[in-house]
Amino acid sequence: ARMSESVNYYMRLNLFLAIPAALGLYVLALPIVEVLFMRGNFSSIDAQSTASVLRIYSVLLIAASCGRVLVSAYYAVKNTWLPATASGGALLLHVFLAPILMKFSGLEGLVISSCLSALVNTFLLLFFFSRSIHRFDFFKLALSTLKFLFAGVGMVGTLQIYASLLEFSGV
Repeated sequence: ARMSESVNYYMRLNLFLAIPAALGLYVLALPIVEVLFMRGNFSSIDAQSTASVLRIYSVLLIAASCGRVLVSAYYAVKNTWLPATASGGALLLHVFLAPILMKFSGLEGLVISSCLSALVNTFLLLFFFSRSIHRFDFFKLALSTLKFLFAGVGMVGTLQIYASLLEFSGV
């Protein structure tokens, strides 16, 4: 029971950091790409394409970081087969989805496939946590996630207002 509470705490702590980071990365994708790469032969079309991939990767940031916390919990109880099986299933999903999504969306489809497979991996680890380790308090995790999302929306709104003020002032 204490381990389950500890994992829940670290999942919430992880989401406290990952959600604002992902939202900021999503909103600021184009300015980040422009600052880092807009020189030489890198055109504005290249920057738009790279920013769209970075936006998809921002979702992957949340899924991968949560999966990392859960995998450590399974390893702590000497259960290595479940994370490996979940990862294998997620890999098979990625191998199956990637060509289909790439046909419709190109590079973005490949990244979406990676993101979906990481989300499936995380959800499988969460689903089996209650069955293999101990009951998991999903309500506490969901409540904290909603709080972090609400704060993140405030951050995104502030970034949008700031960008509008910069545009208005001509900077």
